[in-house]
Amino acid sequence: MLLLKIRHYFIYTLKQLLFWMLYFLVLQAAFILFSYGEVKDVPLSHILYAFRSGLGLNLSAGTYCTIIPVLLVFASSIVKSNASKLTLWVTTFLLCCCFLIYSIDLALYHNWGTRINGKALWYLQFPGTVSASAGSIGHLKFIITVLLVSILFWVCYKRYFNRTPFVKKRPFNLSISFLIIISFLFISLRGGISGRPIGKGQSYYSKYPVLNYAAINGFWNFFDIVSHYKSQGNPYKFFTKVQSETFQSEFSQTYFKNALKISSVERPNLLFVYLESWGADVVGCLGGQPNVTPGFDALSVDGLLFKNFYSTGFRTEQGLMASLSGFPAQAQAYPMEDMDRFENYPNLIRDLSSAGFYTSYFTGGNPQFANTDVYLQSAGIDKINMELLAKAKRKSAWGALDEETFDWVLNSLTNQPVPFFSTMVTLTSHEWFEAPVTKIFTEKDIVATNYKNTVHYTDSCLLDFIGKAKKQKWYKNTLIVIMADHACNYPLNRRMNDPERYHIPMMITGGALKEVFKGAVNSNYCGHLNIPSLVCNELNLSPQKFKLSSNIFSENSFAYFTYDHGVGVLTKKNDVVYDINLKDVIRTKNKSDSLLKLGKFIMQSSAQMKEDYQIMK
Repeated sequence: MLLLKIRHYFIYTLKQLLFWMLYFLVLQAAFILFSYGEVKDVPLSHILYAFRSGLGLNLSAGTYCTIIPVLLVFASSIVKSNASKLTLWVTTFLLCCCFLIYSIDLALYHNWGTRINGKALWYLQFPGTVSASAGSIGHLKFIITVLLVSILFWVCYKRYFNRTPFVKKRPFNLSISFLIIISFLFISLRGGISGRPIGKGQSYYSKYPVLNYAAINGFWNFFDIVSHYKSQGNPYKFFTKVQSETFQSEFSQTYFKNALKISSVERPNLLFVYLESWGADVVGCLGGQPNVTPGFDALSVDGLLFKNFYSTGFRTEQGLMASLSGFPAQAQAYPMEDMDRFENYPNLIRDLSSAGFYTSYFTGGNPQFANTDVYLQSAGIDKINMELLAKAKRKSAWGALDEETFDWVLNSLTNQPVPFFSTMVTLTSHEWFEAPVTKIFTEKDIVATNYKNTVHYTDSCLLDFIGKAKKQKWYKNTLIVIMADHACNYPLNRRMNDPERYHIPMMITGGALKEVFKGAVNSNYCGHLNIPSLVCNELNLSPQKFKLSSNIFSENSFAYFTYDHGVGVLTKKNDVVYDINLKDVIRTKNKSDSLLKLGKFIMQSSAQMKEDYQIMK
């Protein structure tokens, strides 16, 4: 009599699958619970459907985890040994992998609004900077939760699921059983018997991104990203080449008209100040929470304030590339990883250097992060100032505190050749916003409190800097462009597809600003992409090479942003947010096919530009 028939082997396989399915379901529930603020007004039935929608990926991931124990049981039957120790070691290893993946996944979503993607994997090559937030209190609740769940399931596996059956050596019968089970597992991991294997898109069902992300199995998603990390080509094919060329011609004719000059001098110095993670939600003069940025609010009285300015993405290098190269953030591509293309990108630094400007960049942190130093050097920048990081007296995990950075920039600008084009970035309000600054605000949400306190600190440094700069000789001939590099989801926990998640402050001040613009408020919808065109017009340079940049003062001006799987375009009259995976508009004020076409055109064109710059090499 056989001690193992097909049903015994099949039952063992089902138990392995059941273990992993339960594990993934619990982590799915944890993901939703940690994101309760985003779904508290959503019908319960719609929330629960995330489990149904994610069933396919959970089964596929569980199958991948089940295959190795099943193979070990088969092998142990051939050599007459017990596989229980080996299967326990394998399961332990897989649980450790899941612990790391899901801990990072949860933290990443609550910071970036997305799960692990190619961009996150790319950041791993900068471990020194990435580790700056590794021990943050913002991470601990996720780490502890996933760790406890994983330990609990490990104990259950050891006690209830790791009873491997003993098998007599009957090669033919055993092989038949094995082939039947492997066939079943193969069908499970590919999502059925249809011609097309399962993909992430099959888990998307909701206009609420958090529920779509909750339906995606983190383990499956991670290895899918790894296996497709270096896929090439333009992923967005909305229009033919001829249609794109027509749209580009129309774009140039429509959005480059009626530019204004805002400087009272012919060749003003330019200083870009990027405020780390500042969102309009905490800027009083933009309708945000009061008393967080009293300095910026006061400066806007004498500056040109842009009321509806939006970031192109949600990371610093995306803001830099958009405002210096006219290159918008991309939903699934990461231009800053392609260092061999940098010299082909248009860049204000290169253009202004050719026009006789001294160019420089200041940071209190590490400019190597995200290849920023290579990007700047490829544009021919004269000096990357990074000495402060080593000698700063006070630091956060990301670098020197902003007070020292602003003072250092002030002293350095005095000794620079003129005219100059200089850029500086602040750091203290970088996530997870843990820095030794005065605690002004206290709220239940510790991370939101830290965010507001660090923004308030940087705001005071900014006000002090402008006050001191007014006493410098270079100030009267200088335009100072103050803008955030991007926003964040704090303090209101905005969803990634919410346009207000990208609403950021932007103001132009300085002694060279014409009197007529001092205290003025521009209500056009605009963003980082408008900056190259603005600078080129001011200095009588051609903006045509910045194909997707447009006139910030045009009545046709628009704001454009992308997130992990979508695109948004906003104007005074209309707005539209399009989800790529759902293949549908998920938000619109007044339905506008032309606005949707514009968003798709920019998304496709920016991805194509990335490929074209490689060909130009």
